[in-house]
Amino acid sequence: MLKEKVLYQDNLPVNIFVASFEEYPIHYHEELEVIFVLDGTIKVKDGYYTYALKKDDVLIINNRELHSIMCTSEQNVILILQIDLNFFRKYHSNLINPFFITDTSYNADKVNEPLEKLRKLMIRTMVEALNKTEGYQDRIIKYTNDFITELINDFQYFSMDDGKFVNEMKNKSNKILAERVNRITNYIYENYSRKLTLQEIAEREHLSVYYLSHVIKEATGLSFQDFLNFVRVEESEMLVLGTDKKISEIAMECGFSAPRYYVKYFTKWFNCHPDEYRELYLDKVRGEETKGKFTTYNKESILSIIKTHFSNVYAHYNNSGTKSIEVIEVDSKGDTRPYLKKSWRTLIVEDINLLVYSEALKQLIEICESLNIKIIKVLNVNLSTNIEALINVLDLGLGLIITISYKDVNQVSVDIYQTIKRLSVRREDIEKKLSFEIIVENENPRDVLKKIQEKAGSNLDIKISEQSVNVDRNYVYDSVLMVPGIIQRGLLEDISDSYIAVDSMDSYTMMKGDNGIITSAGIKKPSFYAHKMITDLEGEILASGKNYIILKDLNAYKILIYSADSYFEEVYKNIQPPEELVSLIENTQIQNEFIIKINHINGEYNIKKYRISKKNCIFSIYAKLGFPDIIKEETKQIIEWASYPQVFVRETKADGHLEIQSNISEFSAEMIIVEKK
Repeated sequence: MLKEKVLYQDNLPVNIFVASFEEYPIHYHEELEVIFVLDGTIKVKDGYYTYALKKDDVLIINNRELHSIMCTSEQNVILILQIDLNFFRKYHSNLINPFFITDTSYNADKVNEPLEKLRKLMIRTMVEALNKTEGYQDRIIKYTNDFITELINDFQYFSMDDGKFVNEMKNKSNKILAERVNRITNYIYENYSRKLTLQEIAEREHLSVYYLSHVIKEATGLSFQDFLNFVRVEESEMLVLGTDKKISEIAMECGFSAPRYYVKYFTKWFNCHPDEYRELYLDKVRGEETKGKFTTYNKESILSIIKTHFSNVYAHYNNSGTKSIEVIEVDSKGDTRPYLKKSWRTLIVEDINLLVYSEALKQLIEICESLNIKIIKVLNVNLSTNIEALINVLDLGLGLIITISYKDVNQVSVDIYQTIKRLSVRREDIEKKLSFEIIVENENPRDVLKKIQEKAGSNLDIKISEQSVNVDRNYVYDSVLMVPGIIQRGLLEDISDSYIAVDSMDSYTMMKGDNGIITSAGIKKPSFYAHKMITDLEGEILASGKNYIILKDLNAYKILIYSADSYFEEVYKNIQPPEELVSLIENTQIQNEFIIKINHINGEYNIKKYRISKKNCIFSIYAKLGFPDIIKEETKQIIEWASYPQVFVRETKADGHLEIQSNISEFSAEMIIVEKK
């Protein structure tokens, strides 16, 4: 009885426990299993290879792999995690035939951090399963999903070393190649039992046979034919130990053209004839008379082990891990909700002279299109010298507000009249697109307005202000600290004219604390992307709360998750040197975790996420360079690339409901768009 049925508890798709093993006979299951050695040593037979595992080692047993556990002379404490892949395929469509390798002996120095992430996630999952505090099922699913994501990101790269597969990180940076190798190996596992040629796979992948052969050799360390025969031999083990079929039958069933070839390759990998292997291991197969010998630990003992060996993880759990993941449940077919559509109607241009340059105009057009800007307010305009820049704005089809600092009311009146006259040559409806804001001091505003209208025209839209737009310099404007405040205020207001479009022109300084949403070098700041997220929100509101808003628009769902505005006001009011802002951002470890459940939803969907965080904040990137006064052009290009939001795309299928997970740090925000295919 080779197949073992995993028993789950609490309606969870995860089984986790801690035990000391004497032995566990050969078996397999549909679940992916993870063996984590908390203490001592054990031996694990996985197919043809036997691993000697020590403390802190993590071994993945992929689904349907025959394996067994044996003790050594040293006492062991083992954490076992079993994962229902069927459940998690709705989050990861590439879990059909997963092949993960955590043996890092080949390049251990390069992968300690990813392995440590796996260990921490397993410990947190174990603690949740033991304590069973409110919301623990959702947190266990969240941690397990994160665990699978880490496996996909860092442990699906392998090569052959000294007769065994080991984790190989050299192809990690080439995602396209990794996905291609994954498709190829999946196809081989699905079709190994028939005649399969390199030509057939090459045609599927639209590659030459020569290049495909090179790809397989480079990725696995084996030629195509050797890898195919390895798969056939590996799959045959189940027939050797699980049936009484003759070797010749097994050879044909697994795709070998003749028994002698099967015996040749089986012997190569298992170091003995299939008949010898059957005789040697048949009585070690799990059955009624060969059950596992192990002792499980109770809650107190497990927590004691975790506190002793993983004090840092347990301390983190006590400090922040007990915070419930916020579960947001919405009904896609609920009653009609309010309709939301946001617009940043007015945008300030501080330096009007910028708009005579084509590059600056290009930036302005991009901002206006991205944020649905309708009106440009230009500050401190000299009407006699800035006509060309004003014409450029009007040619874009935008409304124009011109601010003028009052000095001589008669001269202002003449300048306004002459400006309208010159602009009318270009646009007949100029007065409908143009308005003025006059900033006065020490004089009655009504008197000033009356004098200007008498000389410049009574039909003009002219407002009088006693206060100029005050633009302080503060490095918070360049940082991710702007994000929560912009989003929170943006959800409450339709008009925002408190942000400058582009920093003042200075080609030598990357950042200087200006209130622009784009640097003078043309690089978008976190504040631009925060504005963009608000602008992209349109549809019926399904749900909203302190940290989120969910909308439905036709066949798409738009979800905005953001961190609480816990620091913005304090930092904004108290200008701090850039080094202190860096310390504040980098030392804040608060995590906000969400599970969004959309009910009454069916079909295939694309899920797109883009996230703003300190990882892709231009300020944080620039800080790591030491805030240089001058940077090279290629460095500027690298900073621009690195400051784009992180993007995640996947496909999923909804069968009555859809669950989406989001995990963002403080000051971050994530826009999730769920579109029907």
